[in-house]
Amino acid sequence: MRSTFTAVIIGLVGLISLGQPPSAGAFSGEIFEITGSGKLFHFEAPPTPGQKAPVTSVKASALAPCITGGDATCTGFLEQDAGGKAYVYFDSDTSWRIATNPDGTDTTTLTGLVAGDGSFMMSGRHEMSETEFTIQGKVKFQKGTFTPLSMNGSISAVSNLTLHYGTGKVKTVGDKVN
Repeated sequence: MRSTFTAVIIGLVGLISLGQPPSAGAFSGEIFEITGSGKLFHFEAPPTPGQKAPVTSVKASALAPCITGGDATCTGFLEQDAGGKAYVYFDSDTSWRIATNPDGTDTTTLTGLVAGDGSFMMSGRHEMSETEFTIQGKVKFQKGTFTPLSMNGSISAVSNLTLHYGTGKVKTVGDKVN
């Protein structure tokens, strides 16, 4: 009986393995600067029935002071870097990283999937701010390859620590950094 059960389990695992889609192929480790904008919903005060949460529009120009430490409201919730820019690291078709520096330190890992046409969904957790987020969009590839040329998407994020949630747009800026 036990050997029959084991054989059935091994058979099921084999079938599941056969059903796994092939990897879309590794990216080449490109790093791009990213920027974005959106809306930040505030929950510092307890919600009142029937009232909307206060909302702040966040423009791309507000990101640099937050990253450099010039905006005190970001201190303690975001890794600071004098360059004032954010970056995406295209490590593979199932794992990317984001950071406030181009040297690969203090990165936040994103995991997800990228299709052959470049459509993707990635999610991750930024530990310092305890923010859970998801990015969904499209990567433009060099024709006939999985070499990224640009990325454009939407982002949703929530942090119980900072008492905010946000929605917005994110995209690469210019050519790859590396």
